[in-house]
Amino acid sequence: MIEIKIKFLGGCDGIGKSAILVDGKIMMDYGLQTGGDDPFPLMNDCNHLLISHGHLDHCGSAPLLRKAKDVFATAPTADFTKLLLDDSVRLNEKENKKRHMYSTYDIDLLMSKLKTVSYNEEFKVDGYSCTFLDAGHIVGSSSILLKGDVSLFYSSDTNSIETKLIRGSNGFPGADVGIVESTYFGEDHTPRKDLEDRFIKSIKETIEAGGNVIIPCFAINRTQEILSILGEHNISPYLDGMGVEATKIILSHPSFIKNSSLLKRSFDNVSLVNKKVRKRIFDEPSVIVTTAGMANGGPVLNYLKRIYKDPKSKLMFTGYQVEGTNGRMILEKGLLRLNRNLVKIESTVEQYDFSSHSGDKELKSMVKRMADKGVNLFFTVHGDRENNESFVEYIKEEVGCEAIAPHTNDTYNVSIT
Repeated sequence: MIEIKIKFLGGCDGIGKSAILVDGKIMMDYGLQTGGDDPFPLMNDCNHLLISHGHLDHCGSAPLLRKAKDVFATAPTADFTKLLLDDSVRLNEKENKKRHMYSTYDIDLLMSKLKTVSYNEEFKVDGYSCTFLDAGHIVGSSSILLKGDVSLFYSSDTNSIETKLIRGSNGFPGADVGIVESTYFGEDHTPRKDLEDRFIKSIKETIEAGGNVIIPCFAINRTQEILSILGEHNISPYLDGMGVEATKIILSHPSFIKNSSLLKRSFDNVSLVNKKVRKRIFDEPSVIVTTAGMANGGPVLNYLKRIYKDPKSKLMFTGYQVEGTNGRMILEKGLLRLNRNLVKIESTVEQYDFSSHSGDKELKSMVKRMADKGVNLFFTVHGDRENNESFVEYIKEEVGCEAIAPHTNDTYNVSIT
């Protein structure tokens, strides 16, 4: 009998703190919960860290793994990880939060151990052959295949749908065990072409009516997808916030994106914002792409101060708004927190589902294809408890495989005879 030991240290009851330990030695992701009083996964050091992609919920606690001998990621993920970790330390210090995070020394130590790998390149970690596969989620994102006596496939965050920026995930290898996300189980996304057409139409109508358009975007991937869409329609926006640096990083890795020439052309046509430019942006109708994507900080707040009383202007969210954020409060209550005050937003508010996750149809197709290639046990993670458990029931009833929705701190010894 042979077995693999899998311990779930976070990411089991919502989005954030993704962390999975294999055989007590190999950590797949070590993320951060950006909101709430308990931001870190359970503490457990490791010999090796595999980072699936550059989002804080998957890499944000990585500097705490000080005993890790080495760290593996794709080149874009390595650059995004450094960008996000440095920003987390800066924000933590600026806001005088009492929680202890990690230091710039810890970040430098982590990065000194980091080895970049290409998609489909096999490398060895503690008796396993490891391969990173294109997950189609963001630039440089990976699903992870561990092959040993027992093989494991970790989808991480994945998307099989092509976007303006990146190709979709490209198939699933054979494995014994699958760990899959359930983020959008039970919910399909609007077809991308329909979404893009509606998005552009709304922008043009607002500008023609003399209003301004504020587009809050996540710095990594979402900003660049939106720039590419705007560029294709000859709309030249202002660009502000961390998205500027993230775009430069992505352009330095052209092989990881679908159409680098479109993004470069679109980026060349933006107006980068500094303090002087910011003061005169509203002298005429404008489109502003800026961080933060959930309007909880960043330059977007400066723009909202200027337009929240203007019914001709428009605030266009491009992604999911987590509970407790300004974005969620704006969508649900029409209220915005500015300088500790709650104000009513009179501008038009719209939300567009430019999701970088697979929807219900794609998730169901994924697990069926994985089962066809030998997976007989699934774990569902990266969704709320209801989604995780509903996905488990679907897998059991419709796919015919064993499935489990783990809780944080659960350990499973999976045996194969």
